[in-house]
Amino acid sequence: MSRQLYFDLDFSPAKDKENTSNPLQLKSVDLRRAVLAWLVKENVNGIGTDTPTRIKRFRADLAGFWNVSKQNTNWDGPAKLLLPCHTIIVELRGNRDACWPDCASSAELLPQLRDLKHKRIELQESIRKNEPQLKDTSTLFEEYTDWHYEKSENTDYHGLCKKIEKTKKAIYKGSRFESMMSAGVADYLYLAVPEKSVHPHELADGWGLIWIDEKLKTRVISKSENRNCAPENRFHLIQNIASSNIENALFRNGVYNKNGQLKFVPLPRKKRGTYSPKNVT
Repeated sequence: MSRQLYFDLDFSPAKDKENTSNPLQLKSVDLRRAVLAWLVKENVNGIGTDTPTRIKRFRADLAGFWNVSKQNTNWDGPAKLLLPCHTIIVELRGNRDACWPDCASSAELLPQLRDLKHKRIELQESIRKNEPQLKDTSTLFEEYTDWHYEKSENTDYHGLCKKIEKTKKAIYKGSRFESMMSAGVADYLYLAVPEKSVHPHELADGWGLIWIDEKLKTRVISKSENRNCAPENRFHLIQNIASSNIENALFRNGVYNKNGQLKFVPLPRKKRGTYSPKNVT
């Protein structure tokens, strides 16, 4: 891939009401198909399923990576080399309850977290008006301006931030979402769920959100932060992606492996009949 990854999609906030009663539920295989198609549309260079984020533990549902072509500065080898520039992890959840299995009080805490985050937005607006000196003037474009809210003299704001952190820890501490982030191997982290079952304010910080409808159409509701992982961390995930594809390669070529005992078996039979593929939009 010669271009840098920007996820050039519609990241505008969802306008739908946060109604989670009788939400759409999808099977894991359908969620996986939808996200695989989305990744391919984004010109992903490699994909793995059930990919370890460390040596063995904490397997990601889907992982992928993008390459850039760079000039080889060594005296031997190919003139250009492919180097990883971005990695991504996508966790799949078929329903709302599956997102917080370890937090019994999530039904109570998530609305509290939403209200706290809304209050934080209001206080940030007040800080921008009353403390203009906190504006980062090094940014070229106004729409990408950063503000140093952490330097604000607004004590209410700092107290609110502490409440938000405490609530988030109660919800996410020890969860897979926290483990995936702490692994530090993915530049982008996304949660993919049936549409309207989870909303952006309910996510762990840094995570993006993908909605999938009944026709398996994907919609990016909130963008993942770019964590700018260290190159060696990206290589770690990419090696695990390659390792996660061994089983599929063996199966497709009729090699059976059980505890190191290898056998040659008939190649998997293709399904008979024809089918009419549907376009992915």
